[in-house]
Amino acid sequence: MNLSSKLPSTRKVLFSAPHPFPSIPWTFNGFKLPSVKDCNEFFSTHSTNVPTYARYSLPTAPTDIKGVDPEVYSHMNRRQMAKQLPKLASNRFFNLIFFPESHHIASVRKSTIAYMFSNKGGTLFNDGDYARLFTTYKGTYKKDNYFSEKMLPMDSAIERQRFRRLVKNELYEAILKYTKNEDINIVAGVFCFRFGLVPVTEDDHLRVKLAIRKAVSSLFDRKLQEQLKVISKKHQNMAAQLLPNITVHNTMGEENVPGYYPKYPFLKK
Repeated sequence: MNLSSKLPSTRKVLFSAPHPFPSIPWTFNGFKLPSVKDCNEFFSTHSTNVPTYARYSLPTAPTDIKGVDPEVYSHMNRRQMAKQLPKLASNRFFNLIFFPESHHIASVRKSTIAYMFSNKGGTLFNDGDYARLFTTYKGTYKKDNYFSEKMLPMDSAIERQRFRRLVKNELYEAILKYTKNEDINIVAGVFCFRFGLVPVTEDDHLRVKLAIRKAVSSLFDRKLQEQLKVISKKHQNMAAQLLPNITVHNTMGEENVPGYYPKYPFLKK
């Protein structure tokens, strides 16, 4: 039946479908993967513009100082490594230890100069004297909810960010002040900060600055260098407990994407 004959004369089509309607032969030959043979002749999957922090070089800005794999924190605490390493600095604002590049923890750092920090701790109200008065109070209002709260500065995300930014900036300045290009191996590794009081005044900031500079300069002492090497070698048997648990890639297959560079550039395969 020609359906166009059913339309009003003003709407009749100018042509009709062929009859019988031709059939188109079709067969399924299966899916074929695209050929990637010799694709590396056209592009490389590895970046030729690797960021400064991922190279073995001094930082060019505080932002070139990156962190470590999150698994490092629990690994370090479980093995109580901080107690076995010499303190580069110890004051009311922070304690500082250093994992040299020969230590297995330094193998999962994201930059030549890396750092770690504590997100908790400190002193109530950021004042030792006031904290003692607060905790020893036995008066009428002792049962008030106010006295059951722990108001620590490091519980505030803003204070943590400010403190981290301060130590990162001062660490960067200290590295540049004392380190020549040929001495990178001395400061390459992970600086681990455990925060205490939060610096507030200009005098506090100056004390932090001087303490970090003194800590960095101490790494050039040969005796300390040898001590760190001995401890690193002693800890090497713990690497097997850390490395299987780290996250080497952010996404699956990222190493095949043009511009890729390793998340942990100093991790040996």
